[in-house]
Amino acid sequence: MSRKVLFGIESKRCIRGCPVLDVFRAHVAYHGRMAVQWASKVEWEQLQSAFGDSREVGELLKLILVGEDVWGDLIGHVMHQGTIYEGTIAVAGWLVDALQTKRLDKRLIPVGKMFGRSDVLSERAITFGVLASMAEDARDALRSTSTPKRYGALATLVLEALRPGIPLYEAGAKDPDDQINEASATLLDALAGGSVAGIDRQYLLSVGKKLGMPLPPV
Repeated sequence: MSRKVLFGIESKRCIRGCPVLDVFRAHVAYHGRMAVQWASKVEWEQLQSAFGDSREVGELLKLILVGEDVWGDLIGHVMHQGTIYEGTIAVAGWLVDALQTKRLDKRLIPVGKMFGRSDVLSERAITFGVLASMAEDARDALRSTSTPKRYGALATLVLEALRPGIPLYEAGAKDPDDQINEASATLLDALAGGSVAGIDRQYLLSVGKKLGMPLPPV
């Protein structure tokens, strides 16, 4: 399945040499799962998404936890036409944590229902697909010399929110489910890549603090 189209929803589309990010990565790697626990404490109303603040995003995540198929709505809020927002970062961290704790796992979701089809996917497969789309959008932004520096900061934070899930993606690359396998490969590629885009370091730190991400002293 192409990462550009996710469940019928169109989704258009490693910083190196940055001391702030070098320390940040070491900090994230050291703390392991603690690096995504911040996502469960996010104040959604303070974060920007496609249609304003992210209050509705927080409500959509609650519905997803009880098995409601509102994935398309979630994608529309945090990956609208492949755009990254502050809310995208928080959702990335939240979904990684949900996979790690198996809050999203084998329950089947009728993703084809709204299109009059009988297609079903596990929550785990859907989550991997959404994370891969986020990773792909962030990777593409950081590999472009025309990316604005503030947007480069958001893309960087998306990848850092995804980074604690690397053991999941490594296991997923061997999964018999082709969709999880492909999504995992996309995630690992995005997290291994370099960057030619500049980033606004002060903006990166300010957004990270707003999110409550575990930023190191700089």
